[in-house]
Amino acid sequence: MASETCTSADSRVSLGDGNSIPAVGFGMYNTPPGAVAYDIVKEAIKIGYRHIDTAGFYENEADVGKAVKDSGVPRDQIHITSKVWPEAEGRWQTDAYNMVLEHVKASVEKLGTHADLYLIHWPVNPEQRVDYWLALEEAQKQGLVKSIGVSNFGVAHMQKLIDDPRTTVVPAANEVELHPFLRQDEIEAFCKPRGIRLIAYSPLSRAKRLDRLHRRLRGLERGVRLQETRLERVGVPGRHRAETRLEHAFAREFVRLRLPLYIVGVRRASRHRSSRSRAMGAMGAKRELLSHHHHDDAFAMREVASRMTRA
Repeated sequence: MASETCTSADSRVSLGDGNSIPAVGFGMYNTPPGAVAYDIVKEAIKIGYRHIDTAGFYENEADVGKAVKDSGVPRDQIHITSKVWPEAEGRWQTDAYNMVLEHVKASVEKLGTHADLYLIHWPVNPEQRVDYWLALEEAQKQGLVKSIGVSNFGVAHMQKLIDDPRTTVVPAANEVELHPFLRQDEIEAFCKPRGIRLIAYSPLSRAKRLDRLHRRLRGLERGVRLQETRLERVGVPGRHRAETRLEHAFAREFVRLRLPLYIVGVRRASRHRSSRSRAMGAMGAKRELLSHHHHDDAFAMREVASRMTRA
């Protein structure tokens, strides 16, 4: 897979199966379901986002689907990614294949349309993992989803899927946390020659990291104004804060940081945490599943600064 650089919000990059995906994504994690999720997606599409990333775990698939339908933008111009979150208990272990297929169908019903990319959210239950994947292969055959992939998978997890004689489809993508403070070199080295698109979530790291990085980069004459990414503090009288954050983010094109090879996503922070989203904390305990390469802040600062001055 050739190196690709995101140059605008309209850029598209290829997935491993030949389909393409908009380079800038709007993530729905921690966005409360209902009117908030609906309004934020509709506003995002109005501003220009064409890639919405949701999941069954986020509990807002129905709102995403309705907003996409009501947006007035042709469906084939909007990419929807969703995911299935297998649990480490019950039918997820005893009836793995059918559970995933049922959840894919439920996602499509909530969305009111197919999913352009559908992922296994995390590599739980080693004995059932191949069955989960076989269910996604079947969902793809049935036309419920266009492309299938994985999320938060390490090298060993992907290798097992590919090597299993029962599987016939290589994951089109692997969505993982990836940014200058968290390199995934081993995963990238595995994915690239196999045509597996590496998708970055939190590509500019988390808020506290950005604040610290901004302070250290403040003196750069040509530096991109990283303080503009501190969207929670932006407000315009008479307008919903979410609208202002979205517009500000899109207008400044975060992709100018030029993070090659990876799809860049802009994710909305929210103070809301449902009981289900709190369970996402379990992912923190699963960090040993992935190959993490931590670099010190000084190295990361130099790396980001170098990219910005070349932009």
